[in-house]
Amino acid sequence: MAKMLNMDAIKYVLKFERDAPEEEQTKFYIRALKWKERADVQDGIIVTEINMTGPKNQSGRGTMRHLSGTQARIAVEKGLVRAENLRAQDGSIVKYGEDTDAAKKETILDMMPPEWSKELAEEILKMSGLLKEEEKN
Repeated sequence: MAKMLNMDAIKYVLKFERDAPEEEQTKFYIRALKWKERADVQDGIIVTEINMTGPKNQSGRGTMRHLSGTQARIAVEKGLVRAENLRAQDGSIVKYGEDTDAAKKETILDMMPPEWSKELAEEILKMSGLLKEEEKN
């Protein structure tokens, strides 16, 4: 049975904070991208076809998708709905939500470490059906 994307915001905690006590975790609420937002991201998808030669000269083909800076920016700008317990360098709480104006959101995103925005972008793109889950061995 085919299922549509869930457009509700879900709570996401960055991997490095998952072992911290819950009251210390920053909670990001993210959602899948809407149709037009997905189209903007898809316009920039770069897929590399690769030929591989393994042990005993076994060969295979594969593809690799690259997350561009523009794709990550669109994903986080559009898919990050709000954040709780987000803190500035001085420890003060930073408010980020649907009522935060665009200029303030951009200032907050400017201060976000690149590894945070990359992780959030990847999760938003997975929710949106634009990145596949990593396969577990």
